Amino acid sequence: MLPDGWADLKALEKFRKELTFKLIPEIANQIRGIIGDRTEGHIFTPSERHVNILNRKAIEKFCPKLHVPMPSHFFRHMCAQHLKRMLGASKAAAIMKTTLQSFMESYGGDTSEEVETWTREALPKLDPDNMEY
Repeated sequence: MLPDGWADLKALEKFRKELTFKLIPEIANQIRGIIGDRTEGHIFTPSERHVNILNRKAIEKFCPKLHVPMPSHFFRHMCAQHLKRMLGASKAAAIMKTTLQSFMESYGGDTSEEVETWTREALPKLDPDNMEY
């Protein structure tokens, strides 16, 4: 557990690469409730069918109007889209431990509207008369 309440989760990612992700305490506690004291092995039964059933139950509970069959990888895409909207593609890619190019190929880059907003916010701060040193 990290000092600020966040937890680390190590996961075997694509191409057999182990990555560490940060989780909010509520999610970390739910995972601990499932895996107990185990520190190795799969969290869920390693069957794709079983994980998809769990995901569909979660979707039915939290997104009842969503009627699209979704595999477990859906949640990674959902997280990416939320992070991209909140932080922009570069920061989202860094948090998800992927390259910006790979992130943009999979999830899309920043929209032109977002770039315009950032430009309007950032450029005035570069005015030498308003800069703080």
